Amino acid sequence: MIWRGRGIPSKPNALKRGSVVSAPIVPDYGIVKMRRSIVLHTNTPTQDNPSRCILVVGVTTDNDKYDPVDRTNYPPDLFIQMPHSEDGKCPSSFTSPCAAKANWVQRFVVTQLGPVVGYLDDALLDDLILKRKAYNKKLRN
Repeated sequence: MIWRGRGIPSKPNALKRGSVVSAPIVPDYGIVKMRRSIVLHTNTPTQDNPSRCILVVGVTTDNDKYDPVDRTNYPPDLFIQMPHSEDGKCPSSFTSPCAAKANWVQRFVVTQLGPVVGYLDDALLDDLILKRKAYNKKLRN
């Protein structure tokens, strides 16, 4: 694979589990806007079932205020820290501290999503999914 500059493959992989894409995430507060999101699973539409959707979790920088050390404002069970690199050379393509927000899991049809701009490897994605499940379990108790 050939890499160009900011850690993004010259031919990004097709949409798959772990892909970083943009999606119109509905936040807790504020406006719906395209936000970086991580694909949790691809249930892509087929000819016989066009309503199948892609499950993603939205990522936030909280307007560049996100601080993983601040556990009061950003509890780690809700804000799951994502890898980043200021120079953009991280495979996720995130350039500032950010977190997947456990309660921002939403479904979209593939046409609502932006192109693949990065990815999480399987280990990071599995960790994200486990933390999100733990958050959901905590809510039910």
